[in-house]
Amino acid sequence: MLENAFRYEVGKVSELYKEQKEAESLKVKDRLQFEMNRAVRRCAAKGRKLDWAHILAELQGIDLRLVRQRELNLAKDKAVKRYMESERRDKSRDVEKLLCD
Repeated sequence: MLENAFRYEVGKVSELYKEQKEAESLKVKDRLQFEMNRAVRRCAAKGRKLDWAHILAELQGIDLRLVRQRELNLAKDKAVKRYMESERRDKSRDVEKLLCD
């Protein structure tokens, strides 16, 4: 009944909601890789496996409702690759055992 009586207003509210959700999603995407890199470094520093359970425990400041699984997977893969190729990490540690199968 409200939709019929206030068609324009309901449409405008829907558009504003969609725009706000997209803006929040973009903020999260911008911050996602930074936070994923930090989570992977923390897991490795603590000697934990680089799997989702440990990474999500270390992941902070990201609203996972705004991120798709594919984006999470890409960010995790990039973060793990970056950590493995890093010149700053302790090369004497065996990080191969931290990788998941």
